[in-house]
Amino acid sequence: MVIGGLAVFAALALGLAQMLKSSGGGEIDLKSLRLQLDQAKASAGEGDLDAALSALDVLSKSPVEGIRADATREAAWWRKRLEQAADEAKSLLARADGMDASRAASEHESFVQKYGPGVARRFGDLKARLTGAATAGRATRLDAAIAESTRLADASSFAAALAVWDRFDAVDAEFEAVEAQRAAVLAAAERLYVQVIASATETAAGPGGPGAAAQLLRTRLPAFAGTPLAPALAARASAYDREVHA
Repeated sequence: MVIGGLAVFAALALGLAQMLKSSGGGEIDLKSLRLQLDQAKASAGEGDLDAALSALDVLSKSPVEGIRADATREAAWWRKRLEQAADEAKSLLARADGMDASRAASEHESFVQKYGPGVARRFGDLKARLTGAATAGRATRLDAAIAESTRLADASSFAAALAVWDRFDAVDAEFEAVEAQRAAVLAAAERLYVQVIASATETAAGPGGPGAAAQLLRTRLPAFAGTPLAPALAARASAYDREVHA
């Protein structure tokens, strides 16, 4: 039977201490000591690690060399395991803002499987911290991408603005926001397109005629590269060219 719970192990540790103290030269119940050692070992990985370590520390003072050595070795192993887990938890937290919430939860699950529930319980809030950092990191990246896309669209660099979203590695929760930003870039391009076409129409009616209008459109064409409006603008410029040569 695996003994779990701080109160149970506290009582166990006290009982062991009293038994070892009172044994002073008398007969020692080796079978009982071995049972307690086996229970502490099992509980360290599956139950209350802190209480198990307390029991192992008591057993490490046993007058029985085998019990003493085994308990000392076991306690040292688990404390080293805790140090390793702490280092890995620190590394995970340092990288969490580059994950999404699903990846963070998966990393935590792997952590628990690797170190066991006894060790993982020492890091009880790790999952919440990982997913929180991941969510905050994703929000920061999305906000930065929106700012960059908006800046480029305001400068009429629509292809570059759309490229921001081509590069953005969106997760499910962000797809709607990304598509909304793409739509915003295309809407800005359409507004400028209407203005450019109106300007070209006015130019065509002026002294420069259709040739000047075609040149104006070709000058503005690079701003629309990579958008659905570029072919339409190029076609309108070609139409003005045909008028010149008609």
